[in-house]
Amino acid sequence: MLLLAAAACMSQRTGTKPGAPAPKTESRTVVVYPLAGCITEAEGFLKRSDWKAANPTQARFLAMLPAIRREKAKIPELVSKASESSDEIHRFLAAHGFPNLRLQPWSPPDFGMASVLKIQEKWLQRGAEDTVFTYGENDDRTEYPGVALREGISTYQWQASDYPVVGIKTKGGDTVYLAEFPEADLPKGDLDLLALAQRLVKEKTADLENPIIQITFPMVELNQRPDVSWFIGLSIGSSSIAQAIQETRVKLDLEGATVESAAAMEATRGGGPRLYQISRPFLCVITRPGLSQPFLVGYFNHDSWHAPIKKS
Repeated sequence: MLLLAAAACMSQRTGTKPGAPAPKTESRTVVVYPLAGCITEAEGFLKRSDWKAANPTQARFLAMLPAIRREKAKIPELVSKASESSDEIHRFLAAHGFPNLRLQPWSPPDFGMASVLKIQEKWLQRGAEDTVFTYGENDDRTEYPGVALREGISTYQWQASDYPVVGIKTKGGDTVYLAEFPEADLPKGDLDLLALAQRLVKEKTADLENPIIQITFPMVELNQRPDVSWFIGLSIGSSSIAQAIQETRVKLDLEGATVESAAAMEATRGGGPRLYQISRPFLCVITRPGLSQPFLVGYFNHDSWHAPIKKS
């Protein structure tokens, strides 16, 4: 597990003054395995795996897929499901703690996939409560609840950063890496951020001259919906991804690190009659043969739809 923190957001409890403005970059997460779980579940449903990318990001993801297929057996915490029933997919998500992650409904022969990953890492020894503080442009001090750890700490250097990298061993044998990182150098794309994390893990070198004996870091609690719409258009045979959503929750506290992430997708299937429901904003164009211009071009969002019959 790797967590990158912007340097302006995180400072050890040493009294140093970073002198940086308040962070402008929102917290971000990249959790690949539930997304890959949806894709491999679709492969099992369709009995084929010859995906075709519709954009460069999809192509990069497909290049990672063979390794992920081999690794799935090593991740018992990853559970997945595919079904032609949107209700069944939503029941699966709700049963695994994600009742509010919902796709727009569909009808057969279209189908959906859902995948949930839950990882709970426990520190070797429970952390102690501490305080993390930062300073803004006007020397304004802000204090945050923090965690202080001494057990299972390794210290590394990384050529891409002026800040140390700290590795924290967990009871399960996994490692949590923490590294301050400047906001200005943070890549924008999710797969670019993933590549940066992989570089850190691969390129880090042990720092034996300046070992860190205690690490203090902010407690974190984040619940977000990363934008994974770049999956839309990924195709396999006559099927293609029409919806893609994800919800991720992260906690760093005195006990350890918790990651819970779920992804869900819908795939359309060609090749036969099907029912279809427009449930997203839509274009409407009215034309007449022989005329050079349409009578109407409309884009109708929820504000123009009739009042809802029922909300739940």
